Amino acid sequence: MNSNQSFIQLQQKLIYYKSELAKYRSKVEQYENNYHYAQLKELKEENEQLKTKLNEL
Repeated sequence: MNSNQSFIQLQQKLIYYKSELAKYRSKVEQYENNYHYAQLKELKEENEQLKTKLNEL
């Protein structure tokens, strides 16, 4: 395999991985914008605050 073929294969892999990254970023964004995710995040934060208050007593 010559260096030109290797370079082309690396370019193709890079294109593929950029596409995969964009796909998964989109999925994460959709997940984070989901109402239930936001509610879960809020409840976890509230739980941590309550735990902190309890430990202070």
